[in-house]
Amino acid sequence: AVETPWTAPLPADAGAVRTAGFGADGEHWGAGHTGQDFAVPEGTDVLAVGSGVVVAVECGDAYGLSVVLRHDNGYHSQYAHLSAVTVEPGDRVGVGRRVGLSGNTGNSTGPHLHFEIRLTPHYGSAVDPVRWLRDHGVRLD
Repeated sequence: AVETPWTAPLPADAGAVRTAGFGADGEHWGAGHTGQDFAVPEGTDVLAVGSGVVVAVECGDAYGLSVVLRHDNGYHSQYAHLSAVTVEPGDRVGVGRRVGLSGNTGNSTGPHLHFEIRLTPHYGSAVDPVRWLRDHGVRLD
């Protein structure tokens, strides 16, 4: 079997529930929601959706504790509101590698993963991550 180069950001058995979607309006997002939220229990494994390099581990803004990866195809993924991080900047990670544990840090109303796909490493370049993963062979439903 050919290995799929992309996977979901959470284990299949995590019981993740999709909550706030990309572009959603709300008091928490000034210009629309920039990712997809998944409600999961705190401490759930968060997985790299593809192979790449850790370009940032950040803490303290609205995203709370977060990890940003640069993938081999040039896209970036961000995993936010984590309770713990299991990688460091510069680490090379494979598809499905645990990058952290879900949490409730930053601007968060309950334990969840905020997942983004970006064209660049910078805020403001996000695309719909559910559609992007679907276009790369990963279905989240």
